[in-house]
Amino acid sequence: MQIKPLSKEAEYLPDDTPILATKDILNFEFTDTIGSNEELRITIHWGLDGVDKSEVGSWIPTDLGTLIFDDKFDVSPPANQLALLTFC
Repeated sequence: MQIKPLSKEAEYLPDDTPILATKDILNFEFTDTIGSNEELRITIHWGLDGVDKSEVGSWIPTDLGTLIFDDKFDVSPPANQLALLTFC
């Protein structure tokens, strides 16, 4: 038997392992914009009270939880509209 170089990359973990899923999210769903002409887009959502993570699986990186809406959020008063306008 003669030692030869690998014909393909060694596979240490199955493709569907949560560790590899997390690596793929970090590598392919986030971009490096330093030194590029790409913009960083920020989305702000109003009227949220938090995120319910009680049903979130520890090993499922795409499971982010369920949004909890603030029932008291009201954009109709002029003072609230001015606050939003000032923020923007």
